[in-house]
Amino acid sequence: MENYEALAVVEIRYFTYALEALDHMTKTSGVEFISSENDLGGRLVTVIAGGSVSDVFQAVEAVKQLCSEKEKNPLKMALTITNPHPEIMKFIIPRKISQRKEESTEKHLNGQESMASTQTKAKRKEKAVKSNEKKRKTTKQKTTSKS
Repeated sequence: MENYEALAVVEIRYFTYALEALDHMTKTSGVEFISSENDLGGRLVTVIAGGSVSDVFQAVEAVKQLCSEKEKNPLKMALTITNPHPEIMKFIIPRKISQRKEESTEKHLNGQESMASTQTKAKRKEKAVKSNEKKRKTTKQKTTSKS
């Protein structure tokens, strides 16, 4: 687990602005991206970066400046946490790992569901074919008995 002198926590509206902000943060200072979280379908994004205290302060100020130049300032909150307690890192990092596990489990389950769905569709089709065959046979029998 990385040990950062400081953390930058930036909450910003819209995913594209968050990407731009993260790009600007990493280009203007020596911070490293740690984690992000999307809320409201990407309309509110939290970006967390870490580095030295001076780099993080510089990154936060750069984001504030970048967002203030926008027509509607997308920045909701930007703060610096200096000397973060190790428990904060446990809160941020394991969440990322557990999300990956959940996503892979979800993909696996979705694969099983789609397989089950395909099997169900095949059974329905088979039943429909058999039903149509029975209808044809009864129609042929009725036609043959009329003759």
